Amino acid sequence: MLNNNLQQQVSLIFNEIYVGGKEATLGELLDIIESGARPRGGAENDGIPSIGAENIERFGVYDFSKDKYISEQFYSSLNRGKVYSGDVLLYKDGAYTGKVSMALDDFPHKVCAVNEHVFILRTQNNRLQFALYTLIARDDIRQKIYTLASSKAAQPGLNQNELRSVKILIPSESELVKFERFASPIMHQIARNANENRQLASLRDSLLPKLMGGEIDVSQVEI
Repeated sequence: MLNNNLQQQVSLIFNEIYVGGKEATLGELLDIIESGARPRGGAENDGIPSIGAENIERFGVYDFSKDKYISEQFYSSLNRGKVYSGDVLLYKDGAYTGKVSMALDDFPHKVCAVNEHVFILRTQNNRLQFALYTLIARDDIRQKIYTLASSKAAQPGLNQNELRSVKILIPSESELVKFERFASPIMHQIARNANENRQLASLRDSLLPKLMGGEIDVSQVEI
């Protein structure tokens, strides 16, 4: 709930500057678009997390129970698809085309990659990553992306040129810079909250069986 409120604050401020922006395409904001891969034999039982559509929900929300993995050796061999803090992650094909998230401050993982179904998106010098995420997370932009992906085949899919062609509005440079300054502490707080929630959930999952099995005595605990 807290993270939802924080993201709503960011979205509201972005929407105020977005409506006054100039007509453009997403390609004018993007510098790098790349996807990853998994080995021919498929995902493995452990190793480096490999992010796919089964994981992506939105920034601060991630389904760890569906994590799949690649070996450290395969990860080291990747020329594309390694995830770094600040990367925007967009699911690019299938029924969930347009789902978007963001990697930040070890969320969702300190070291991870994406598979072939996810685009990593970066602005020039990563200067406008919070604006990029907030833009693509808008309902109208997500719908444009999904509609474009669905228009050519039974199975939705999006290539780099099509993604770059998506019509958007771009606020002025000064407004975008101000927005990044405003959004930065909030987005980092969302990442901290998400990481703390995961740690608490892990602690709960490890302690609950011991509590239920009588391994931990809480009879003397005062509430």
